[in-house]
Amino acid sequence: MMEIKFRGKSPDTGEWIYGDLVHNALTARSMTVPVAIKPDNRYPIEVIPESVGQYINLYDDHKTEIYERDVAVMHSECAGDWKPKEIKWDEEHGMMMLGNTLVIMSKMEAAEMTVIGNACDNSELVNEK
Repeated sequence: MMEIKFRGKSPDTGEWIYGDLVHNALTARSMTVPVAIKPDNRYPIEVIPESVGQYINLYDDHKTEIYERDVAVMHSECAGDWKPKEIKWDEEHGMMMLGNTLVIMSKMEAAEMTVIGNACDNSELVNEK
């Protein structure tokens, strides 16, 4: 079964918050925020909207969960240049992409990549727009 969860970065603490995505959420401080993550059995926590990424139900070669907006490198010849690229949703094709070239669609492809950061914290790693 596909696990649906999100992560986003707290503007207050800089920590990554994991859980359900909530829009127009009422937080523990009785504030309504546009985007929040609700961890299990807790109030929603405000997150930076641009930092939000969905877990894509795959793991890299180090068994690290892969999220949308992660930055990864491929270790196979099909990757071409082996430069760091952002994992992102491609609306036109309806699938996750590594940069603008490689489609992430199986455990096999994910196991040939290493997550080295994320686009929120490590924008300097992304060579491809």
